[in-house]
Amino acid sequence: MAAIAAHAMPALAAGKGAGAERAFDAFLGCTSEFFTVLQAEGSAFGVSEIVAPAPDLAGEGMTETAQVTFAAPVDANGIHLLRYSQMKASGQPDAWWWGFVTDRKPRDLVEGIRLGEPSAEFFEQGGSFYRVLEEGNAQGDTASARTMMINSTGKPDHSLVLCVVTADMMGGMKALPNAADLFRQ
Repeated sequence: MAAIAAHAMPALAAGKGAGAERAFDAFLGCTSEFFTVLQAEGSAFGVSEIVAPAPDLAGEGMTETAQVTFAAPVDANGIHLLRYSQMKASGQPDAWWWGFVTDRKPRDLVEGIRLGEPSAEFFEQGGSFYRVLEEGNAQGDTASARTMMINSTGKPDHSLVLCVVTADMMGGMKALPNAADLFRQ
């Protein structure tokens, strides 16, 4: 696949925040429903560039990669979203990964999520934070889960929050949506 680069004017803050908040709220559930909401609200993000496939995400076993950079930070419930990424891990278990780079340190992002959802439970392991939303019943030794992962990005005040969901929990979804379609202006 050839790389796709799409440029657009920055989204104006007025009136766009509610759409970004709806999309981020749907994101926090880590279900395939997020993509439906994002497609409806994607114009609220003011995209400056879409790269698909995204070479820096195409690590071993990662396919269907895309990276979307926003023209300006997007406020979603007080959390500033800077970029969106998505990819599919091939192999066992098949899983989809999607999420946002934010302007908060991982621990601060956990607290920001808890402000909107006080019952959200996270555990810390190796400097990353995890929230297991659902564990499934995959056959054999294959893992099955719907999990949120928050880790640092290498920039001191940024973190990456990802949904990591195994294929059996994606409601029959067979491929990630085209990122350009999700963020159509």
